[in-house]
Amino acid sequence: MQKTMTNRERKWQAYRERIAAEESKKAAEEKRIRIQELKEEMRKEIQTIESRKRSLRNKYSMTVENYNKLLAQQGGKCAICRKHQSEFKYPLHVDHDHQTGRVRGLLCCGCNTGLGHFEKFHKEMQTYLNDCNDYTVPCINYNEYTS
Repeated sequence: MQKTMTNRERKWQAYRERIAAEESKKAAEEKRIRIQELKEEMRKEIQTIESRKRSLRNKYSMTVENYNKLLAQQGGKCAICRKHQSEFKYPLHVDHDHQTGRVRGLLCCGCNTGLGHFEKFHKEMQTYLNDCNDYTVPCINYNEYTS
């Protein structure tokens, strides 16, 4: 024998079905939004890769394969400070001679910037270092002042 539902049971059944349908719609919308976000992330990643290829080709006449080969030769590390590229937010920079355009190696941002300043102010730095040898600066013992 089949039990008939009371009016109250039918209302609860309809309510549960409505909630389930709303949750299903919400889950479908969240899934749709996540798929859009993933597509956008992929588009940006592809755009970044393409931009990197163009930059290497236009600035240094270099391919991504050449870059990766040079990176492998350096053990994945900056040619100056020897820190691994995984320690940095951005990929290693291509160091090149600004007069000849010849690529010398891959450097982290700090070493690349420092080398750039050194090359730009080489004469001034050499003069400063030579002048420093002519005199000594008295050293202050800071421990005397902290006690």
